[in-house]
Amino acid sequence: MPAGHDLVCPFCLNRLSSLQLVRACSVNPEHRKDTKGFRAKLNLFGDRCGASGCPGRYTRILCPRCEEELPGNITQYDGYTRLAITAPSGGGKTVLITTMLHELFSHSSQLGLNIGAMDRKTSAYYRARFTELYDKLTAPFGTVKGVCVPMQYYVQNTRKGTATRTPTYSLTIFDGAGEDQENPSDTETRYIAEAKMLILLIDPLKLYGLRREMTDDEIAKGGGDADRDVVDERYTQDFIDQLVSYIRIATKLTVHQKLKIPVAVVMCKMDLLRRFFPEDAVTFNPPDMTFGTFDEMDSQQVHTEIDALISEYCPSLNVGLNAVFQKWRYFGVSSYGVQPLGPKQLAEDPKPLRVMDPLMWNMSVSGIL
Repeated sequence: MPAGHDLVCPFCLNRLSSLQLVRACSVNPEHRKDTKGFRAKLNLFGDRCGASGCPGRYTRILCPRCEEELPGNITQYDGYTRLAITAPSGGGKTVLITTMLHELFSHSSQLGLNIGAMDRKTSAYYRARFTELYDKLTAPFGTVKGVCVPMQYYVQNTRKGTATRTPTYSLTIFDGAGEDQENPSDTETRYIAEAKMLILLIDPLKLYGLRREMTDDEIAKGGGDADRDVVDERYTQDFIDQLVSYIRIATKLTVHQKLKIPVAVVMCKMDLLRRFFPEDAVTFNPPDMTFGTFDEMDSQQVHTEIDALISEYCPSLNVGLNAVFQKWRYFGVSSYGVQPLGPKQLAEDPKPLRVMDPLMWNMSVSGIL
């Protein structure tokens, strides 16, 4: 595929071509160069700035719409995949993203992957949340409502490399504020509409059939309140209806159409649900790291086990998912993996369960693995 295909500005989410990108001076970004005849190979070094006496070079690349600075090599990737994670406010998106990336970085050599940030903003954003969660043992601060932060990474699968070339892909993960599913903002709908894969985060405490089987202590451990929270079967159906309606609005689907992109339906807080599964459940026994590949059989087994659980306790969720998604799969994760002291404080380092699985599936279906 040609470099720069399917290029989308991760900030304003407008589609771009390489010839539309603005070349700006490294010293004074107000100095611009005509993009006529611009080619991706000029990104790295650029011509000398044409302004009188300016020592800079035209190495900075800006979006022509929002003028946010883009990585200098933005047009050079073999493929572009965009991952959007949607959950209600307080649904744990930022915690999932932080632990997912930490696990991926920690096991990259075992997986045969070379991964890095495409810009400093991505590094700084991840580092701030890593510090909160792993150094201070507090839940990372969430994203401001109406804001969506694009985390831009490059991914190389060394298994696919040759003596002279390593295929390199752009992976953008959108970390947005928890959605108001009744009134989604323009930013929320656009980053979901431009995604190549959707992660739908489901809190089991929102599912009445499961929740009514839990003890008050289990509900409290999951961040709920057995006395104050009013949850019944209609509440669960309303939750599912809002979820489906939200996805339809964000992706501009009619009531008849199904969403084409792959959807990872992620059941979180799986540590609360251990007793609902057989002793030998695959869901709680992650496979060994597989070099450069995705364990499809293991993933299918996890889907089957969770699907059986939902079919027994909340069958309306399966009906809703099948009605709106063409290709979807269940995943089970626990971002903390340990019992927190409270809603925002951990007693020890996170020990995540299977948080990489949805991302590995994304990389598999997008051709990176």
